[in-house]
Amino acid sequence: MIEVNLYRQFMVELSHKVLQAYHEEASHDSGLTFSSVVAAMNEGQLITLLKDRSGIILCGNVPGAELTRQTSVQSVGQCIIYILEKSPKDRQGTEWEFDRFSVLQHLMSKLCEILLGADAFSMLCQSGMMRVDTLNVEAEYNIYGGFNGWSVTFRLPDGKGAGLS
Repeated sequence: MIEVNLYRQFMVELSHKVLQAYHEEASHDSGLTFSSVVAAMNEGQLITLLKDRSGIILCGNVPGAELTRQTSVQSVGQCIIYILEKSPKDRQGTEWEFDRFSVLQHLMSKLCEILLGADAFSMLCQSGMMRVDTLNVEAEYNIYGGFNGWSVTFRLPDGKGAGLS
């Protein structure tokens, strides 16, 4: 299992890498940033934590683990990471909303490139050998109290070295 504070650190570092990759493309808004990075224990806590937030938010769950008798730890945690922004009700279905989906989609593509990279999960385990090979990306509309954006789900593979704390 991944230690909660380590996962929160990972989310913050991931947010910095995503923005850096996004800003390296000269055609993008250099002032764009994440207003918050939120790691929640489950969807209920995520709803509570996002309730009064605004701006572009990187958020997700702290993954669990599957423990078996055959191995000391088989860390196969289901992860979901969102890039979300609250859409004002008067802008739903407008060009502005579709433009914002496009910006968030580009941020998500940068996040996916990072997750598929060789060193993405080295900070989450002592061995530095965690890799994710499959990502599932979906558009999200009006979730958690009016947020739109994108989610990526993936499973962390066997994480020998992902500490049991």
